[in-house]
Amino acid sequence: MKIIIFCLFAFLIIEGNIVNAKNACNKCSSGLKTYCDAEWVVRVLVHIEQEDPPQFRSYEYDVMILESYKFLNKTITKPERGNGMIRTDAGDCEVKLKNGTEYLIGGGFDNGDFYINKCNSIVKKWKKINEVKEGLKNGTLNCKK
Repeated sequence: MKIIIFCLFAFLIIEGNIVNAKNACNKCSSGLKTYCDAEWVVRVLVHIEQEDPPQFRSYEYDVMILESYKFLNKTITKPERGNGMIRTDAGDCEVKLKNGTEYLIGGGFDNGDFYINKCNSIVKKWKKINEVKEGLKNGTLNCKK
């Protein structure tokens, strides 16, 4: 009987964590708030998607950094034009990027890696954000309240 109760309890905890993870991705910020909250914002061209072994459940994208707009981390060198890597976890909050496509991407750091997810990151196809490009280039995106 104790085993049955334990298994039921464990199932409820696991199920609750899954539901919470799914709900977390549904309550996302957007627009200027996401830009302001991002630790870094870059324009990239995606080269290669590489899936980590299943136990890690994440994806890494090799990218060409074309422009760097925002970088708040003082312990990591600001990325300039060149090759880089961006990571996202697999699952409900994962971000899928298409090879050969340019994006405006912004996110945070995870153990020194550039990290993005659906909820707390900027992931926009570059050719679809004409109204934002001017603000990025002339620095008029204002995060002060």
